[in-house]
Amino acid sequence: MEIHSFNEIAAQAFVFFIAGFETSSSTMTFAFYEMAKNQEVLDKVREEIRRVVAKYDGKITYDGIMEMTYMSQVFDGWKYPIVATLQRITTKDYKLPGEDVVLKKSSKIMISLQGIHHDPEIYPNPEKFDPDRFTPENKEQRHACAYMPFGEGPRICIGMRFGIMQAKIGMAIMLKDYKYTLHPDSRDMKLHNKSILLAPAGKVLLNIEKVD
Repeated sequence: MEIHSFNEIAAQAFVFFIAGFETSSSTMTFAFYEMAKNQEVLDKVREEIRRVVAKYDGKITYDGIMEMTYMSQVFDGWKYPIVATLQRITTKDYKLPGEDVVLKKSSKIMISLQGIHHDPEIYPNPEKFDPDRFTPENKEQRHACAYMPFGEGPRICIGMRFGIMQAKIGMAIMLKDYKYTLHPDSRDMKLHNKSILLAPAGKVLLNIEKVD
């Protein structure tokens, strides 16, 4: 995109950090909530983090984060697309495959990521938290747009890489030496029904315990 003014540069920077901050913190909240409910997943992530960190002399590095494949599968929390819907405007007439419906040019459309990510034809038993859905082999078997929490195409989120990396670093630091369990007040988490971004209706409380 061509930049014409300081205001446009400032606006791009603002969107970049907002897009990469709120979405990351919410994604981490949902990930920790699910791991606290599934201790075998949490233990497996911690084991991977410790193994990789030891390889890099006890440091959390960029290369190390990229090697934490199971943590990445946990991060891909398809159950909770932070932006539940995408809004787009068609650039040309488009006939929906297999349907007698034509989207006219300049039509405003809304795509439900929440609906796609909970489609049982794409993700069997969609309410189950199962990081193995996102092994490289399983991802290859699905359509590229079956999972797009950051959008897709030329309008994909500009803060995607920044948000993913900061969230993974935070998860590695917080999981390496600590165990998390659900606080009794957080066992039945409900989603906020008036928030623009997908978010819990209240606080998600966890118990934290240091582990050897």
